[in-house]
Amino acid sequence: MKADYELSWPGEELELTVYAHELARYSFHWHEAEYEIDIILRGKAEFCCEGNIYTLEADDVIVINCGDGHGSFTLEPNTISVVLRFSAAVLQKHVTPGSRYQFHCISNEETRYQPGFCRIRYFIAQILEASMHKHAYSRLTAKASMELILSTLYCFFSPSEVPIIQPKDKFRQKSIRNIIKYIDRHYSQKITLEDLARISKYNKTYVSTFFKLNVGMNFYEYLTRVRFMKALGDLDDTNKNLTEIAIDNGFPDLKSFNYRFRDVFHMFPSEYRLLAADVPLRVGVMQRRYCDTENQILQTKLAKYLWLDDRPST
Repeated sequence: MKADYELSWPGEELELTVYAHELARYSFHWHEAEYEIDIILRGKAEFCCEGNIYTLEADDVIVINCGDGHGSFTLEPNTISVVLRFSAAVLQKHVTPGSRYQFHCISNEETRYQPGFCRIRYFIAQILEASMHKHAYSRLTAKASMELILSTLYCFFSPSEVPIIQPKDKFRQKSIRNIIKYIDRHYSQKITLEDLARISKYNKTYVSTFFKLNVGMNFYEYLTRVRFMKALGDLDDTNKNLTEIAIDNGFPDLKSFNYRFRDVFHMFPSEYRLLAADVPLRVGVMQRRYCDTENQILQTKLAKYLWLDDRPST
């Protein structure tokens, strides 16, 4: 049975997903209304988050904020991680109306065994173990552990508050949906602010501001993210040359593709393709290589984390 579970408490606006998987190649994506916490169980991986690159090793933790574009790439064979995603809405009663928390929570060799990171590993292990065994108190254990994760994030990692970007009326919501749908369908073509103005019924001068106010990033950044998602698929599982991939995914030429790719992933597309040749293929943007619940590494790490003092023995 694969280690992949979803739980929800609709009355409290809490939804969570927890799973263990083997990392593969970059899958660039983002979650508009969810936080994500990743723990490396074994191996070594590179996380790209909002244009920054972080290298994580066994027991390292990273929190990815709502809306942050991110992806991971294994740097060692058989790198395994546990992932917890949870709804941002569960934190809304604790922040100023119209805002949400933004955390800076990334461990490294010096900090990974500090109390805050140990607690996060412990509570996520509690959630995953309870989900796997489905005992009478599984949901109670998961909910209590999730609340303690929220408390740990607040008490140990001092979040800042940032504005929530969301449409304020039905007309704006419809306009944004139409724009996003248009971009998703026509990302490989040239898209201009005039196109967005025509679709949204706003004038060209305002539509750029309108998009950023309601999506949280400017139009060109969003368009580039979509193009990267598609281009990574071509780099992974086609024999197209780099110029073809650039043109087919909306970049005007290879030079532009190289520049933007390096800006985000800190390497050129040719370098990525060379690295990816030795890494398991991810079929489809969101497909994961889930661990089995009986995976020995997973079981050993859960047992270790549940002792709370999970530092390596000296």
